[in-house]
Amino acid sequence: MFLLAQLRSSTNVVRQTLFGHNVGTFRQVLSPSAPRQSSNVTKIGSRVFKEARLLQKDNIPEGFHIIYRAPMKIYFKIAHHITSLSAVIVGGLAVYIAIYGAGELQAPFHFDTSSLAADKSDIKYFAAGFILISVGMRYIVMRYPYRIYRNEKQYIAVMEGQIPFSTRRLRFEKGDVAAARPYGILPWKDSWYNVRRQKILLLVDYFKSPSELHNMLVRDKS
Repeated sequence: MFLLAQLRSSTNVVRQTLFGHNVGTFRQVLSPSAPRQSSNVTKIGSRVFKEARLLQKDNIPEGFHIIYRAPMKIYFKIAHHITSLSAVIVGGLAVYIAIYGAGELQAPFHFDTSSLAADKSDIKYFAAGFILISVGMRYIVMRYPYRIYRNEKQYIAVMEGQIPFSTRRLRFEKGDVAAARPYGILPWKDSWYNVRRQKILLLVDYFKSPSELHNMLVRDKS
C-alpha cells in the first residue's frame, strides 16, 4: 500500500508538471539554453549590421572593424552647429562693419540692453565672453573622435569636419598615440591623448575592450 501511494503521488506531480502551471518550468528544464542562445544570436546579428552600416557611412576601407564608439555624439553635433553659426554671424558682422562702419548697421528690431548690463559698453564683455565660450566648445568638438576603426596596426578616427554635416578622418598607426599631461578644469581633463601633433579626447570606458587602448598606445619594438 505504501508503494502504491508513492506511485500515485509521483504520477500526480508529473501530471501537474506536464499539464499544469509548471509547463514553462518543465520546458526550461528540457532546453534551458535555447531562448538565451536565440537572444544572443539576435544581439550579435544586430551588432554586425550596425557596424557594417557605420563602415559604409564613414567610408572606411575593407578590413577595418570598430573598436571605439564615443557617447554624447548628438550633443557634440549640436555644439558644432552652434559654433559654426556663431562664427558665420560674427564674421559677417565684422566684415560689414569693416566695410561700411558701425554707424550704418541697422538692427531689424529693438533690443533692450538694460536687463543685461547697466552700461552699453558692458555688452562688449558679454560678446567677448560668448566668443571665448564658442572657441572653447569648438576646440573640444574638433578633437572628439566619434568612432575609431582598426585594421591590425592601422587606425582611422572619424571626427567632425570644419563644415557642418561633414566628417574628417584621422589616420595613424599603432604607437602614434600617447597620453597627454592632464590640463583644464573639465571632468575629462585626464582623457587627452596626443596623436602625432594633434590632441584628441578619448573616453577609456567606451573602447570595445581595455586591451584595445593599450595596444594602440604601445609601439612595437624594432
